[in-house]
Amino acid sequence: MPLHPLARDSPIPIIPVIDLMGGKVVRAIRGDRANYRPWHSHVCPTADPLEAAANLTAMTGQRRLYVADLDAIAGDRTTNAEIVHRLAAKYDLLLDPGIRTAADAASLPELGNGQLVVGSETLADWETLAMLAEDRPNGVAFSFDLRGGRLMGSAREAISPGEAASRVSDSGVLDVIALELEQVGTASGPNSLIESVTGVRDALPRVELMAGGGIKILGDIRKLAELGCSASLIATALHDLR
Repeated sequence: MPLHPLARDSPIPIIPVIDLMGGKVVRAIRGDRANYRPWHSHVCPTADPLEAAANLTAMTGQRRLYVADLDAIAGDRTTNAEIVHRLAAKYDLLLDPGIRTAADAASLPELGNGQLVVGSETLADWETLAMLAEDRPNGVAFSFDLRGGRLMGSAREAISPGEAASRVSDSGVLDVIALELEQVGTASGPNSLIESVTGVRDALPRVELMAGGGIKILGDIRKLAELGCSASLIATALHDLR
């Protein structure tokens, strides 16, 4: 597939996103996973993850690919395991496999130049984050999983990204993601995401910051770049060829 106009003109890299459920690429909308369905688009007409990965990386000119294993996030680590291994062998994955404890990382494939994503939604405690950040060859990326600007997850002692950032800083994590689930799949523009990105950037001025949720036009990406983001995470705008 030809390079997407967003990727061609973007001031920062676009990392395409794949949400895996039941062995298929699913269309994520507002984090309402009970209603996610296989995604049939020009990019992945059969909802096949390997086909989608090939097309998305061609469209963005990236070897990097963000993969959320939604079954693993829900507690099922077997359904998508083979697909994740195959993707990890070919791409530089940002992989969110629903890490709760350090033991969850033991069965994961080698990620090479890729990176493990530890999401606030599933993380059991901040000590696990620090342990993984130290033990993994490329460290980890911590994901501020947000819903309406509020941090999701059982490990949080505070509900704002700014307050939780001190815990992330103490853990030694150097890469973070701001992901606004309320805007995912809506193509509504990254309204509350921008507020959260501002809070995270102010609290963690030296980290590499990626962001996703609702991005639909080049102006959205430019705004995130102005706020200090080093990459954007996009699915819907690519699939819809917007």
